[in-house]
Amino acid sequence: MTRKYLLRTYGCQMNEHDSERIAGLLEADGYEPTTEVEDADVVMLNTCCIRENADNKLYGALGDLKAEKAKRPDMQIAVAGCLAQKDKEIGIAAKQEKLNAEKWKKEVFITISIIFLVLLLIGSYLFYKTIRQNKIISKQKERLNELNTTKDKLFSLLTHDLKTPMYALNKKLLHIRNGKNFATVFTTKYAKLITDSYQISKNTILQIENTLHWILGNKNQLIFNIEKLHLNSVIDQVIYDFVPVIDDKKVCLKKQVDDSIYVNADLNSLKIVLRNILDNAIKFSHPEGAILINGHDQKSICEVQIIDHGVGFSLDNVVGIDTQKEETAALILQSQSSTKLGLRLSYDLIEKNKGQFAIQSEPNKGTTVSILLNTNTN
Repeated sequence: MTRKYLLRTYGCQMNEHDSERIAGLLEADGYEPTTEVEDADVVMLNTCCIRENADNKLYGALGDLKAEKAKRPDMQIAVAGCLAQKDKEIGIAAKQEKLNAEKWKKEVFITISIIFLVLLLIGSYLFYKTIRQNKIISKQKERLNELNTTKDKLFSLLTHDLKTPMYALNKKLLHIRNGKNFATVFTTKYAKLITDSYQISKNTILQIENTLHWILGNKNQLIFNIEKLHLNSVIDQVIYDFVPVIDDKKVCLKKQVDDSIYVNADLNSLKIVLRNILDNAIKFSHPEGAILINGHDQKSICEVQIIDHGVGFSLDNVVGIDTQKEETAALILQSQSSTKLGLRLSYDLIEKNKGQFAIQSEPNKGTTVSILLNTNTN
């Protein structure tokens, strides 16, 4: 049976010439020309991309041939010419573009994965470092708490164990000094020695009490009982303990406190504060110097001032009534070492009594300590 071909040309004169050559080749192979698609075994479409409608005609013809190809799968369809070459190049370019896009996506994915991995490694390292530092800090904190607990226990034991014998020694020395025949029994040398020993024991007791209250204050174990106190009576009780020292140093102590003033405060802590301030005033006063205790009511506030004209503290500034605690503590630290603990404790105790504390001091001119307390006046 003779095989047939259908040849269609779309485009320029060159396509016509090429079509003649294609027809010659097909006929040389035994194919006969036909004009009907149903009779053709081979359909050859020769194209050109120069003519405006050549591509439209080609794609239209391919659409028509699709149905016939479905009926006769053995039928062969071929496209030749520059339009076919162009479509091939476009297809290759599109495929290359698709490959490039896929390559770009792959590179972006790899880059993001690397960045994520680096961030993960950095995060893991920082997390590990933080955990390690927290463990070190936790161990150091535990160790510090143990040391502080041990220190507090040691100080508490020392202060409690020393307090009782020092009180006994102080009372015995006071009894001897206040004896009727003290001046006749003891020579001036030994009398002064007994008086000095009494002062040392009194100062030691004061330091023991300061240390004990400082420890309890830091541990928040101080018990405060705020009550209405007669200010004059409290000051007189404090002065009584210092009478031997005042007499020995021949200091003139004057008290100008309104007898109608009552303050709201804790009795024990207020006496500790007044005792520390008066002890410093006596200690740093010159022999035969003067100390003045003032107390006056200002509406609902009472101001107590203890003024001496002694050596003073090495303070460059005035600590105001409303000065912040950090600044006050810094200035107190500049004072003589024997007064630091007492002054810092006094500041804290007055603050816990809801009052205010201030120091004004000049070297070789004296010191003024002011205390503000809430009052009830009868």
